[in-house]
Amino acid sequence: PGTFKSKQGEGLCSPCPPNSRTNSGASSLCSCRSGYYRADSDSPDSACTGEYERERLPAGRLRP
Repeated sequence: PGTFKSKQGEGLCSPCPPNSRTNSGASSLCSCRSGYYRADSDSPDSACTGEYERERLPAGRLRP
């Protein structure tokens, strides 16, 4: 658990980015932890940011 791979193909899974998680060991996406967000323009490999950083992101462009 806690590993993902955002692109299909060869290669190993990676640990989830900071402030995100997954309950499976072969996920294609790690969801942001409660209170953290990822902008729509961020890649699945990007860390989730907290409330303070959220204020700097464009409104309406957040994914939990």
